[in-house]
Amino acid sequence: MDFTKVRIHPDYIGAVLMIFIVISEVYSNRYFLEDLFNNTTWGMLDMFVPAILASIGAAVLLFTKHGNVVRTLIVSAIIFALLCLDSAFMDIVILGEYIHYALDTFILAVVRLACAILLLTNILIYLTKRSTNLTLVMYSLAGVFCLYIIRYLDLYRNGSSLRDIFPDVAVDFPMLLLLLFCILLARSDTVKTGTIMFTIKENYGGIRRVAVPMGVKIDRSEISRLQDIAENGMDCDSYEILMNSFYPADYKITLTRTGEGTLLKFSHLGDGTNIGIARFIVKSVLTDTGDVDNCDTVRIYGEDMFFIQLIAGGPYVPPKEKVPLKQLIGSFAKGQKDTSEENLSE
Repeated sequence: MDFTKVRIHPDYIGAVLMIFIVISEVYSNRYFLEDLFNNTTWGMLDMFVPAILASIGAAVLLFTKHGNVVRTLIVSAIIFALLCLDSAFMDIVILGEYIHYALDTFILAVVRLACAILLLTNILIYLTKRSTNLTLVMYSLAGVFCLYIIRYLDLYRNGSSLRDIFPDVAVDFPMLLLLLFCILLARSDTVKTGTIMFTIKENYGGIRRVAVPMGVKIDRSEISRLQDIAENGMDCDSYEILMNSFYPADYKITLTRTGEGTLLKFSHLGDGTNIGIARFIVKSVLTDTGDVDNCDTVRIYGEDMFFIQLIAGGPYVPPKEKVPLKQLIGSFAKGQKDTSEENLSE
């Protein structure tokens, strides 16, 4: 699964799951909220560490500008690892005192602690681009998931009914969802990046896609303007046409008025070198059918019959970007308002 193709940005999904963790933790410790505000101690504050960590993670995902799935995984996995570390510490130190340091609880807590450390270690190695191997992440997450299952089975084995186990499952449910979300992110094709060799290969592929355009599409409405410019020249100093392509890369045509005629520069949209892929004086613009409205391709000719061929299509579509949360909420509110007005008018 590639999260770059999901309509909802992974940042928002991870943030919502962490907000659910905050709500779950605060609700499960709601009886201690009054004591927390009236008599704040480190021991009392320890009970709300998971809610604090989840709040920090949600804030990072919501209010920092990044559209990379890799960073979403890093933030989500680090927060999950810290939550597991806190849970293991509570089971070993705090809970152990009340259950007289039961061996089975101690072993499960140590295993959870080990899984959290392995998860954190693998994420830090991945973050420093030393390796793209996420095997420890997968094994650690799977191990923590198994520990949850063992815990529920142990409760059932000791006489608890499914109705008695359900409250524990409900409290842990947001954590389980975050765990599964981290697994899906780790399995995403976009995440498997980071090493020097991978960066070289990706940059080479990017250069090839930019330097060898395939399936570049021009807005059909721009063809008539190009024909007019080729026949009569430009009525302005410069003109730019943006275009999509078969590759996830955008291109542009820059037209400049010169003493010799109209100079055309065909280049990648992010090209700031002023060199471009092709440069020539426009001599003519011909379509395959002779009709702009029904043509499939268009050729722009220069001197010595040199030409570039483009596909006639719809208007340019800019690449998707991460929408700020404020803008997303504003768009949703506006849409709700417009829908309400339409219903009232009917």
